[in-house]
Amino acid sequence: MDHPAVDGDGELPSAPQLEVVRRLADRRIPQFPRLAELILATAGPGRGLIDVPLTWSAAEDAPRFGAPPMDPAKVPADELLRVCVGVLGTLVRDWQVPPVLVPRRRAALWRKPFAVHGSPGTAAAVRAALLAQGLSEGGRRATHLVIVRPLDAMMAEQWGVRVHGGAGMTWERMWEHAAANDRLPPALDVAAIADRMARTLGAERVHVILAHTREQAAAAAAGVLGVRMRGELASESVAATDLVRRLNVALTVSIGEIRLRALSGALRELTVGADPGPQNSELGASLRQLSWARRTGGEIATELRGARYSVHGDPGIVIPTEHAERRAIDPADTLAMALTACVRAWQRTIAEED
Repeated sequence: MDHPAVDGDGELPSAPQLEVVRRLADRRIPQFPRLAELILATAGPGRGLIDVPLTWSAAEDAPRFGAPPMDPAKVPADELLRVCVGVLGTLVRDWQVPPVLVPRRRAALWRKPFAVHGSPGTAAAVRAALLAQGLSEGGRRATHLVIVRPLDAMMAEQWGVRVHGGAGMTWERMWEHAAANDRLPPALDVAAIADRMARTLGAERVHVILAHTREQAAAAAAGVLGVRMRGELASESVAATDLVRRLNVALTVSIGEIRLRALSGALRELTVGADPGPQNSELGASLRQLSWARRTGGEIATELRGARYSVHGDPGIVIPTEHAERRAIDPADTLAMALTACVRAWQRTIAEED
């Protein structure tokens, strides 16, 4: 695959481009000069500073319009992210993506069939772990598990589902939309889900599991089904979700929604297992919507306390705390993820050329 190189007689690269090259230079990347050329030839998509020039040698030479001159080492993380997103978009848009094959698992017929609902990310991780142990999903005799975590944790998981489906919605915008409509996303209306299934299937088949963490939810689900949970649960950082969101915004314009959906698995692989830094804690509810979130969580807790189906754990868990470590995504965390993703994308690109 050929990528454009920087013409020696062309314009000078911008400060963000040079800083991204500098940050990748010590990572022992194969064919790094080619990657550097690609970075220096790729403009950052989206809103931001335009062509940030390098620091000028004398004050009288400073431009009177456009972005101010800047030392590459002092470029904001958001501007470096724009460059990384532009590079990633150039690399991934032409990837060949094979169809996803779902392996068939043989179920252990003597074990209880199950179905999992509720908090999307945790529910998916618990489902995968139970299937790996030979349990069967669905059917007329299935035990239905409704996973409930703190409301802000569930919102973060729902945000991840939407982003990996191609959405460009920010974390803050998701809260604004829910509060403005005074309505949770349907998958998170856990009390209504449990009540509806209890009425149609019978209360004895519905179990609501309340847990602070994925691991606690998985252990409780295994206990209800009479099995032992083994292995680690899959998880994803909010920095990874934020990077994919930024890529969605850029790629939707250049390749369209259908092609973007086909690439969703490949985009996720770019961030799997990457460490975004020491502040990889879960996000709390946006401050502007915290009162609404606590009221909504309190209403869910009240409904669960009066339920006629089985409730495992304290319903108060669903109410968001007022003492979250952070309520917004640090661009520096996303940048760390983006640099790792650039390395992985480049490695895959040159591997496909061979």
